Amino acid sequence: MLKRANIAAYKFASLVTILCAGGLVALVCTNVFARYVLAISILWSEELSRLLFVWVVFLGAYVALYRKAHMAVVIVIEALPPTTRRVLVLLGLVLVLAFLAVIGFAGARLAWTAYSFGRQTPILGISAAWGYLSVPVSSALMSLRLFEDIREAWIGVAKPDHPQAESSAP
Repeated sequence: MLKRANIAAYKFASLVTILCAGGLVALVCTNVFARYVLAISILWSEELSRLLFVWVVFLGAYVALYRKAHMAVVIVIEALPPTTRRVLVLLGLVLVLAFLAVIGFAGARLAWTAYSFGRQTPILGISAAWGYLSVPVSSALMSLRLFEDIREAWIGVAKPDHPQAESSAP
């Protein structure tokens, strides 16, 4: 069930990330064209661009975590005996999970504060909480993936963290 939830979350987050990134590029290009060719400016484009960028960054971090595409130096881990390697991988995953809990909680508090004080963006007039909400959402998604990784590492079916690690084996 955890695996299916992760797959569904990954597909949805990937789609949203692609749509946000595409919208961001289109919006910025349109605003540049309007400003330098038509000599007008789209006032709300800067705020919307910033909001889209924040969501692309945080959802993109989740997508990269899901794909195990973050940079990793695995030479030390691969040189260790399997039992030690497993313990260190589990420890690392638990530490990342703890970090995500801290930033997720802080992001949720910040989003709630912005919402409860009625803080709005100056031009769009939407709640500033929408930007801050990307932090707890992505933290929750990353935590969901890490729970699956921890489970796999615990039972000993974890694959190498870095895709090139598989191909470098003799």
